[in-house]
Amino acid sequence: MIEEMSAAMKIIARLFSVCGLLVLFILPPNRYSWMQEMDPSIMADDPSGNRKVFSLLILIIIGLIELILFIKDNKVAGKIVSLILAASAVLIWSIKYLSV
Repeated sequence: MIEEMSAAMKIIARLFSVCGLLVLFILPPNRYSWMQEMDPSIMADDPSGNRKVFSLLILIIIGLIELILFIKDNKVAGKIVSLILAASAVLIWSIKYLSV
């Protein structure tokens, strides 16, 4: 029974990571980016930086989840999935927020 709960917890943790990836992917870098898409001459700045901080928090949470799963998983396939999800999160975050 403990083995089954462990597998269920791994699945739930991976689902949280995938949901975090979706949030990172969907969340725009600033709240006025839709204005720049309509009219490129508009310089829409968001000086607060709250979105960057929130997205960094999501990135850290995904990284911690996948690090724990990487350490606890005995199978190579599980370790590869953890590396892929963590690398995807870092890649999405760096493309969206370091280029702004």
